Amino acid sequence: MNYWIQFLIKLLAPLERILKTSLLFLVALYRTVGSQHLGGQCRFHPSCSQYAVDCLKTHSVLNSLKLITLRILKCHPFGSSGWDPAPPASKGHSKC
Repeated sequence: MNYWIQFLIKLLAPLERILKTSLLFLVALYRTVGSQHLGGQCRFHPSCSQYAVDCLKTHSVLNSLKLITLRILKCHPFGSSGWDPAPPASKGHSKC
């Protein structure tokens, strides 16, 4: 059983890297194109795009997507604001 789990992890590792690279590219694209028209009014520090980059560099893709989605959902007129950095990776879970 343990052999199959290790096999799946090795099999999915390149897919994880491809997804992370693709998401980092989308964030960079947003920063150069989209933020000129939509951005500049972030309620949090670091900005949501920097938060996304930090999450993708320290967490798995699925966990990063969860954290990024929760952060974006907090951004509304009645939401909080201020310092909200990406949480550190938990012990035992590497950034994959």
